[in-house]
Amino acid sequence: MQRGQYSGFLILVFVIELSAGIAGFAYKEKLNSGFSEGLKIAIKQYGKDEVKTTTFDDLQTQGCYTLVVSFMEGNMGLIGGVALGATKEIQI
Repeated sequence: MQRGQYSGFLILVFVIELSAGIAGFAYKEKLNSGFSEGLKIAIKQYGKDEVKTTTFDDLQTQGCYTLVVSFMEGNMGLIGGVALGATKEIQI
C-alpha cells in the first residue's frame, strides 16, 4: 500500500471513530433511559426467573447502576467505535 492510500485509510478510520463518538454523545440520554428501563424490567422479574435473578445478584455484588453508567459515559467513543467494527483493547 502506498503512503497516500495508507494516510487516506487512516483519515477514514479517524472520521468513522469521530462520527461514532459524536453519535454516542448525542444518544447518551436515550442509551441511559434504555438501560434504566431494562433495569426496571429486571427488578420486576427478580425471583421469578433463576437466570435473571442470578445475573441481577451478580450485578449487585460486582457493581451497581451508577458504576455501569459512569463506565459507559467515560468510554462512549470506544463503545461507538466497537459498535462500528473498530477494535481497541478495553481497560476496565
